[in-house]
Order: sequence, then C-alpha cells, then structure tokens
Amino acid sequence: SWSDEFPFIELASQKPQKNDHTSLDMDSDGVWDKIEPKLGLNNKTADTDNDGLSDGNELYEFMTDPLVKDSDNDGLTDAYEVAKWYSWGLDPLADYDHDGLPCILDPDSDNDGIGDKNEFFGLPYDPYWKKNIITNPSLRDTDFDGLTDLEEFGSVNQGARELPHTNPADKDSDDDGILDGRELNYFVENSIDAFSDADGDQKPNILDPDSDNDLLLDGEELKYDTNLI
Repeated sequence: SWSDEFPFIELASQKPQKNDHTSLDMDSDGVWDKIEPKLGLNNKTADTDNDGLSDGNELYEFMTDPLVKDSDNDGLTDAYEVAKWYSWGLDPLADYDHDGLPCILDPDSDNDGIGDKNEFFGLPYDPYWKKNIITNPSLRDTDFDGLTDLEEFGSVNQGARELPHTNPADKDSDDDGILDGRELNYFVENSIDAFSDADGDQKPNILDPDSDNDLLLDGEELKYDTNLI
C-alpha cells in the first residue's frame, strides 16, 4: 500500500528552494514529483483523489489515504470530515475511543455503534421524536444520563426507532427530575417494564413524568421514597 512504501521525509524538506530545482514539486502539493508516481499519485495535480485535501496534507498532516476520497468509508469526504470535527471544537486526529485510530480514520470515533456521519447529522430521521437527533461523535453517552446513545436510540426497547425510546440528546427525556439511566435502573431493579403504561395515559413509564398519575412527579416520588408505580 502507499503507506508501506512511503519513505520518511521531513515535511520542511518537501518544498524545493525557489532558486534551485523548482520543478521538484510542480503541483505544489508538498510531495516531490519523483515520489508521487511511486505512490500512485498524480504529480500534475495537488489533490489526486479530489477530496479537498492536498496530497501532502493527507500524507504528512492527517495520515489519510491520498488515493481515496473517504479514507475511513464513513460517508464523509476527508476534507469535509476534517472541517466538521474542527467546527465542533474537536480534533480529527484525536482517538476518543482509544482504539488506535484517529477520528479521521475511524468510522465510529466513540465506538458507540453509531457512525460519525449519522451522529453529526442526526441520521436517520427519528420517527418517534419526529426530528433528527444530533449526537456527539466523540462521546458514547452524549447527554451523560448513564445510557449510551445507541441504547437510547432503541436497543433498550427492541431496537426500533419508531417505538418509544429516550432521547440521547436529553438527559431527562420526560422532565420528571430523574436521569434516564437512573430511571431505567429503577424500573429494572423493581421488576417493572419501563415501556409499559402503568396509568393508561398512552405514555410508557420511562417517558411519563408521573407514571402512576398521582400528581407527584416520578422525581419527587424517588426523593420521598414512595413508589413510582
């Protein structure tokens, strides 16, 4: 592969002096012309794969593949993905999930089971919440509620997004004063189906601020040690 064959050369040495050997980098991409064909690169254009990053930037700065527009195959071209990470105040070269891959080369940078593109844009559309829910691609648990983004998107409720599920971008989806993860644990610990409807109001318990309809919010009941159901 290009990465195996590429010789180590200091970046500063890549740019030829104006008064000597100016033809060494005619496309001004930061890679010597004589090296480019050996790597399969076009020495007549600065961006061989036309992904928005010059060949030199890909080889020396971002370690992406200068022959492939989308090096990690996550649906985002390399230059667009770099810009997207920076626009979120995040580092495309960081390894947020500690799997040995920088974000720009990792299709799921937080290893939460949701691809980076889907997190950046809230894809696919969420039919239950009736909107695109954008989550943080550097965090497994975007809202810090104790449930991973994927768990909230449906795996705690048979994995179907059209069914009721908590919102991975809202730590207290029903605004009852209990974090979603804590609330789910309560129901599990008390052998109560979190997605059943105890008071018959067409809202599953975990998405009902007053699960037993006794005029006390579930968070208040938890505080006073009374039963939520």
